[in-house]
Amino acid sequence: MKSEVSAQKICPTCSEPNKNLSTYCANCGALIEEAVSNEIQTSLNVSQSSSKISFLDFFSGAEKGGILAFFIFIGISTTVCYLAGVSLNIMTILALLVLALVFGDFIRRAINRSNVILTFYDASDNSIIGIDTVLGGSGTASVSWSGLSAGTMYSWFVIASDSLSPAQSDTWSFTTNYMPDEPANPSPNDGATNIDFNPTLSVEVFDNDGDDLTISFYNASDDTIIGIDTVLGGSGTASVSWSGLSAGTTYFWYITVDDNSNPIQSDTWSFTTNYVPGEPVNPSPNDGASDIDYSPILSVDVFDNDGDDLILTFYNASDNSIIGIDSVLGGSGTASVSWLGLSPGTYYSWYVIVEDSLSNIQSNSWSFTTNYIPNEPYNPIPNDGAVNIDFSPALSVNVSDNDGDHLIITFYNASDDTVIGTDTVLGGGGIASVLWSSLSAGTTYSWYAIVDDGLSINRSITCTFTTLVRKTDIGGGGGGGSKEKESGILDDLTSPVVIALIGVSTSVMFAGVVSYLFFKKRKLRLT
Repeated sequence: MKSEVSAQKICPTCSEPNKNLSTYCANCGALIEEAVSNEIQTSLNVSQSSSKISFLDFFSGAEKGGILAFFIFIGISTTVCYLAGVSLNIMTILALLVLALVFGDFIRRAINRSNVILTFYDASDNSIIGIDTVLGGSGTASVSWSGLSAGTMYSWFVIASDSLSPAQSDTWSFTTNYMPDEPANPSPNDGATNIDFNPTLSVEVFDNDGDDLTISFYNASDDTIIGIDTVLGGSGTASVSWSGLSAGTTYFWYITVDDNSNPIQSDTWSFTTNYVPGEPVNPSPNDGASDIDYSPILSVDVFDNDGDDLILTFYNASDNSIIGIDSVLGGSGTASVSWLGLSPGTYYSWYVIVEDSLSNIQSNSWSFTTNYIPNEPYNPIPNDGAVNIDFSPALSVNVSDNDGDHLIITFYNASDDTVIGTDTVLGGGGIASVLWSSLSAGTTYSWYAIVDDGLSINRSITCTFTTLVRKTDIGGGGGGGSKEKESGILDDLTSPVVIALIGVSTSVMFAGVVSYLFFKKRKLRLT
C-alpha cells in the first residue's frame, strides 16, 4: 500500500483543489494566492497509486503482501503434503501454485481495504493538530488548524498508519493571510466643521497580500450602511457619497475593510455640517419707509455661526435684477450698496441673498417710497405784471408737499439771482412770505421762489411788478423822461387807490355842502 499526503488549496477561478503549494492552479493554470486563511483545513489524499510516501519495511504495500502470502501458502502447503505423504507431482504443484496465487491476491486485497489513520503534526513543535481516518485505504483526510496568527508562516506534516506500518509525509509550509492595514487619511478629517450637506467620505486602505478589498461605510449613530466601495489589488482610496445631511449637525461614521478572510473595523470619526448663514436683519431703509432719497444706500446686518466670509447680493424685487454686491469677512458685519437714479414719489421693493459658498439664504422683501418733489409754488403776490406797488412790498407764495415735509422757501431777485429772503413752512403746506424793501419808484422788478424739502426743490414762475411813481418826480424835463412822468401821473390818477380817495373826498365835500345849506335854510325859517 502506498499513501499520498498533500496540502489542499482551492483555486479561486475553477474552485478545484490543488495538492501542492504551487503558485498556479494545476487544473486551469490560474494564479493561486500564496497566503491562506488563519484557520487551515489541512488534508491529505491516500491512494493506491501514489508514490509520494511509501511504507519502508518489506511488508508494507499490498503487492508485496500478496507475494509474501503466496510464498507462505506454498511453504505451508508443501509441508502439509510432505507430512501427509502426498507425492508432489506436477499436477499437485500446479494446483498448489493456483491456490497460492488466489490466497496471495486475497491477502493483497485485504491489505488494500484496511483503514488508514492519519495524524497531523505542527512541525515547529511536533504537537498534534488533529487526527482523521480514511476508510478502505483510499480517500482524503483533513483536520482544522484554528487560532493561527495573521501573516505568519506555519509548517506541518502527517503520519499515516495502517495495520502494518506507519509512513511520514514531507514537511509542508504555508503563510496565513495578512490582515488589511488600519485605514488612513479619512476625509472629512475627524472633527472637521463647515462640511457640505452631501459630502464624499473617503479613506486610504492597504493590504500586504494585495487582496481585493471591500470597504463598507457606516453611520455610527445607528450602524446603517452609507455605501460600499471596492479597492482592487490591495491598495487605493475608497469613497462613497453621504447625501441629504442637515445643516449645522454633527455626524459620526466608520468603515470596515474586508479581504474575504480577516475584516477589520476602523475608528469612529465625526464632522459637523455647514451652518446656513443667519437671515439678514436691520434693513435700511426700514420696511415701509417713505420720503427716501433718490439714490439711497441699502444695508443689512448679517451673521454666520461658522464665521465664513459672506457674499451679499442685493436685488430689485420688481424684476429680480441685481442692484449691487457686497462682502462681509469673518461671518459678521454690515453689507451695503447704493441704489442710484430712483424716481421721485415711487414705491420700490428689494431683498438680499446671503451666501457662504456652501449654502445661501434669502431675506424677506422690504419696500420704501422715494421722496415726493414739493409742488410748484403758486398764487404769487404781487401778481405777475402788477403796477403801482409799494416800495417795500411783501412777496408771498402758497406752497405744499405730498410727503408733509417741512419746507424752506427762498425768494430771489430774478435780475441777478440774489436772495431777497427766506421763509419756512412747517408740515408741508402754507404761505411763505418775505419783505422786499427799499425799492425804487416807477421801476419794474422780477422775482421767483424756490421751495426745498431737504431732498428736492421746485421753482415758481418768474413774476414782475412795477412800483409807484413819486409826485416829486413830476416836473419839467424834456423828451422821453417828461413823457414817462406824465404817464406816471396819469397812472396815479387812474389807480384804484387814488380813485377811492377822490371818491371819499368828494363824498365828504358833498355832505358838508348839503349840511351847510340845510342848517342855513333852517336858520332863516327861525328868523
